Amino acid sequence: MKILITGGAGFIGSHLVEELSKNNKIIVVDDLSTGYKKLISKKIKFYKLDINKTLTLKKIIKKENIEIIIHLAAKISIQESLKNPKIYFKNNVEGTKSVLEASIDSNVKAFIFSSTAAVYSGNRIVKCKENLFPRPINLYGETKHEAEKLIKVICNKNKIKFIIMRYFNVVGASKSGKIGPIKNYGQLFKKLSINAIKSSPRVDIFGVNHQTYDGTCVRDYIDINDIVEIHKLFIKKLKKIKKGIVINCGYGKGYSVLDVVKNFEKSINKKIKIRFLKKRIKEISNIYADNSLIKKKFKWKPKYENLFLSVKRSLKWEKKISDV
Repeated sequence: MKILITGGAGFIGSHLVEELSKNNKIIVVDDLSTGYKKLISKKIKFYKLDINKTLTLKKIIKKENIEIIIHLAAKISIQESLKNPKIYFKNNVEGTKSVLEASIDSNVKAFIFSSTAAVYSGNRIVKCKENLFPRPINLYGETKHEAEKLIKVICNKNKIKFIIMRYFNVVGASKSGKIGPIKNYGQLFKKLSINAIKSSPRVDIFGVNHQTYDGTCVRDYIDINDIVEIHKLFIKKLKKIKKGIVINCGYGKGYSVLDVVKNFEKSINKKIKIRFLKKRIKEISNIYADNSLIKKKFKWKPKYENLFLSVKRSLKWEKKISDV
């Protein structure tokens, strides 16, 4: 298949490029505002481009005879979105509209979109099913919800299949050891990986009074290698998707922040000093995926569901890039 990946030089995108390029022709579009070209093999055709350049993007899609678009390019920090709402709407909403419009009257048969569990955040429901009406309580989640709505309208109108993947917390690093997260957006795994390789590791935890079993936030952490496997599965089973589908990507269970810290401590064989701070405004205490749909419809079985191994791969990657 001829696949275009927007944001292909980012954390998730670079992992998809590494794996999907084994059996498909991959084209990458990335403006490199947060991505890193060095994560991409020199054999991969790369276009440095802002996805809002619709006409240029349309020319690339037609020139490369693209059949599938995997749209990852987006701003992803909840905290940053509060400071720069206009930039987030331009990238996440207008950018998605641009990619969709560039796909019209082309050979594109399917549009795969990386959305987020943040669209569920206002429902106050722990185990989230795809038929829950989206009620995002943060701007990042709101932009992804708006993008989802655009995808449904434009893809249905132009007979393009769509898959909206609602990621829960994607963690870890490539099983090959060649790629992993570089930029720090304040995600727990990245913060812990950076600090754990120091001589006196420490971490800040926001809130000890959440309504969870140990008072810290509980999240559904899915390994990046399983996210890649899910994409491969969807591409393989495109015929099974008639028009469009929204699907959760998570393990269906949660781990607390303290659980994650303990796994890092086990991996480095030393204690991590914790500073407990006030919980953040509108922070969700407990959320994880109902993943029954992906298991039933696509016969998906996780291959990398092991928190400790996800931690080990994260640390291995962090040590590698810290030595460069």
